Amino acid sequence: AAASSPAVAATPAAAARLAGGDWRLVWAKSDEGIGAIGTGLHRVPLAKLEDVFVSLDQRRVTVTEVIRVMGPFPNVKNVLYGAASVSPAKLSVSYDKVVDGTGSVITSSQARDAAFRVAGLSSRLMVLAAATASGDEWLVFEREAEFAASLEKLRVLPN
Repeated sequence: AAASSPAVAATPAAAARLAGGDWRLVWAKSDEGIGAIGTGLHRVPLAKLEDVFVSLDQRRVTVTEVIRVMGPFPNVKNVLYGAASVSPAKLSVSYDKVVDGTGSVITSSQARDAAFRVAGLSSRLMVLAAATASGDEWLVFEREAEFAASLEKLRVLPN
């Protein structure tokens, strides 16, 4: 039997219910797509992106990035906070606060709006497309049931 693609919720309320909760990025077409949803701070020299989590709840979004810095340094956690709106076709976010790995608020350089096309949404998968100059940047997320435990495994404190 052929695998079915994730469905798209029929109403805004259904989309918001399905999208609510914690998600872990499992695949991205390119680095540009990751930068669209996150800070892009993983692009600095000697840094490697370990994980990205998106938490959606009612009208808020929290994006948590965990970045590995090469050498004898601890992992760094950056957190973006903002407003969110989910519809069957679109996820809109408006970041209003960003806290970097040192605890500094860097909102002035990171506050922005971003919109993603919802290509698929189910209880287990969320597929987003970020429109960029070079075409759609696909981001695939799986439901994350153990968010705090996952952060602990990455050696960073929970949000």
